[in-house]
Amino acid sequence: MMNGKQFLWVSALMFILISPCMAQVNVSKVTDPAAFMTKEGSFYYLPGTLLQVEVCYDLVEKVKGPYAEYAYKFLGLDTVITVNERYYELKAVRCNAQTGPDPGQLYFAEFLQKQSKDPLELHLVFAEEGYLAEAALGMELPTQPVAVQVVKTDEPTTRRQEQQASLFRYYATINQVLKIDTIIKMVTIDTSTFKDISYKRSMIYKTMEERAGEAANAITSVREDRLKLLTGYQEVNYNQGTMEYMDARLVEMEEAYLSLFKGSIRRESYQVSLTYFPVPEKIGQDEVICRFSSFGGLVHSGGQTGDPVMIRIEPVDAPSAAHIQDAASQSTAGQGFIFRTPQMCNVTITWKDTDMFNQAIPIHQLGIQNRYPSSSRFYIQLHPFDGSVRQVRVR
Repeated sequence: MMNGKQFLWVSALMFILISPCMAQVNVSKVTDPAAFMTKEGSFYYLPGTLLQVEVCYDLVEKVKGPYAEYAYKFLGLDTVITVNERYYELKAVRCNAQTGPDPGQLYFAEFLQKQSKDPLELHLVFAEEGYLAEAALGMELPTQPVAVQVVKTDEPTTRRQEQQASLFRYYATINQVLKIDTIIKMVTIDTSTFKDISYKRSMIYKTMEERAGEAANAITSVREDRLKLLTGYQEVNYNQGTMEYMDARLVEMEEAYLSLFKGSIRRESYQVSLTYFPVPEKIGQDEVICRFSSFGGLVHSGGQTGDPVMIRIEPVDAPSAAHIQDAASQSTAGQGFIFRTPQMCNVTITWKDTDMFNQAIPIHQLGIQNRYPSSSRFYIQLHPFDGSVRQVRVR
């Protein structure tokens, strides 16, 4: 058993051994950055998840064909465009997660005065977006860079337009025909009677029905030519490339003539990217991110027209939103470095009670905070893409 003097010596020795490893960094949550301007240290953000919502929709224009009234009479078509229309059509909604700084989670790492003769071994590495990517206290950072796997994404889709070079190009045909009138006059001179025959030529305009009939005959002729080509009627040994080229041109010609009766549909595709930052207060609630209507297309969330596009975020087997909010608002003064583990959440985007997107995405600001005491010798590394903790070493 130790006496009082031995206890004092042991206590003093333990204090000497522990003092070099005591906290040399004081980490505090920042509400007013101006209060830390006179202190030595560095600010850092916790990573937050930004949802990039991509709304894909088409502008559809339906144009009535000039011979639509005669489609059934000459071709037997009863489903044709009879009225010009112009409207928007929602095609898809996609959602991608990106990592950036969480504006509500700003911290200040204050560098305190050294309490030992050892140099201050503090290393902080920040990502381009501003949040802390690596931190080491009392340990050296690895000399080898972390291997980053680059995932190649699909090329962005270019705007697609389903339209012909010009609408109804075979509508511009000869609109006049030659009319020949035969005039017969009976001329009587004395007792002789004879016929005086003359011809009168004039140009008259074709009726729409006559022009529609000619277009229908052209369709029949093109189909006959295609049949002869495919059945080898010409008895010419065309190679495969030539056959495919001629067949494609005949099909294109047939479609152009048919558009005079059926009408034309043109589509112009649009893709709009919206940024949404989830907050704990809105968890489990439906929130409007934009509005979409058939007549006005995409409008902002505060607009008065269109049906709302709703987003709903629900944690998967997670604490309640109130618990997450309370944990996020706790004071962290002097409690060491703060990091956060993302929470897997179901992200659902609906429009007119139809699910346009439903997928599980990890979200940082809904996760659980981790504290690493500044008195330990530790090294923490984050993933470069999503900001979650990748590696922890403590000794």
